[in-house]
Amino acid sequence: MNRSLAMFATLFLAAGCSTESPTPEQGGQKPAAATTVPNASLPKRVEPVALACGPKGTKAEYHAQTRSMPPTVDLSFSGSRPTSQVAERVLRKCLQEVADGKFVSVEVLGTIWYSRSGSDDDATTVALPDGSEHLVFRADTKRIITWKQREGGPSDVVKENVAGGYFVRSETNKVLVPPYGSFISLSVVFKKEGTEKQAFEVLIAEVKKAVSAQAKPVSTTAYAMVGPSNDPAAQHQVKGSSGQFISVEFDPKRGPDVLTTSAGTSERLK
Repeated sequence: MNRSLAMFATLFLAAGCSTESPTPEQGGQKPAAATTVPNASLPKRVEPVALACGPKGTKAEYHAQTRSMPPTVDLSFSGSRPTSQVAERVLRKCLQEVADGKFVSVEVLGTIWYSRSGSDDDATTVALPDGSEHLVFRADTKRIITWKQREGGPSDVVKENVAGGYFVRSETNKVLVPPYGSFISLSVVFKKEGTEKQAFEVLIAEVKKAVSAQAKPVSTTAYAMVGPSNDPAAQHQVKGSSGQFISVEFDPKRGPDVLTTSAGTSERLK
């Protein structure tokens, strides 16, 4: 996701559109966002304010709230990608700098960006250790939490296949438009990149396993990735010989027992 699209997604989420299923304590209702609704008395745009929290070679900026955007902190790395652990540690420092020095009454969204070239054109977000793409300063509680903690939804479920040399991170997401429902994303992360054939075989097996465990089948897609288990920021998707990222999808609308692959082939669920 490039930077402009990611910022649009940030606005969409901060407006109160949850991507997680509500917890039982919330009585089936989406949690209310701490950010305020668009306010015509606020400026249309603001100039970024430089922050001193970032290490040498980074750029840290605070954007105050505008009519259409919540207040944000953006920490940008270029050249070498930071680990998830480093990203969270520095971003927490930046949010604390804002909390200590700025008067904010709504939540502030913090994001880590990485660009190899140093340009916004190829900037992407850096995942934090729990899989979140943001940290949030909650003005009401004066706490800094991850986006997943903010949403109150379940953490990603991670299961390791030691013999296969990979682990599977399962994330359940809520569909935000009618008829709603949910979909599941499986990140199959290999310790080292193997053959394309092996990747597809493992993804097919993991999708079949996931669907068989569902009371009511839902859309389930598995993606082949490679990287260390303790650093989501260093994990990346694997491309097949077709040039497409290797993935396998089950969509109950296409057929009750059909899997489709990014290679353009079909497999039977059973």
